[in-house]
Amino acid sequence: MSRQKTAAAPFLPHGHNHGLCIERALARARATCAERGVRFTELRERVFREIASSHKPLGAYDLIDRLAVDSKRLAPISVYRIIEVLEAAGLVHRLESKNAYFACHSEHEHAAASIVLICEACGRVAETDAPDARDAIACVTQDSNFQIADSVLEIKGRCGDCAGSAAAQ
Repeated sequence: MSRQKTAAAPFLPHGHNHGLCIERALARARATCAERGVRFTELRERVFREIASSHKPLGAYDLIDRLAVDSKRLAPISVYRIIEVLEAAGLVHRLESKNAYFACHSEHEHAAASIVLICEACGRVAETDAPDARDAIACVTQDSNFQIADSVLEIKGRCGDCAGSAAAQ
């Protein structure tokens, strides 16, 4: 079995400068929207910024609560439509198991197969490219003439920080 090498650990340390993550994600979002002719409106940017503000997935109602201004809340349908646009542009991904969303911090093709790692201790998510997994899925599905509509691989466990802190106890 070949072992896939990654350029960097998928989980950044808990104490990293998250402001840099947000700024890089916003720059990537603006560039992607410009490339694809998608309007990155002020409201879309606010929703995206909120999703990118955490490495933990957020549900639509979490976003509504966080974005409420002077007790004025966005309508759920508005938030879902914005998420739909951001997801179609490849800027956010849906965490199937939690019906929540997280910002894409990776430079990968929109249709690329990646694995989503979910830390059960701290709740963070990270994605990493998984070309070997994609190849294995293609082998199985081609052999059975199965047509893939979507493929999401979610793996639950503990990130390095949480695994290390549990081992130290």
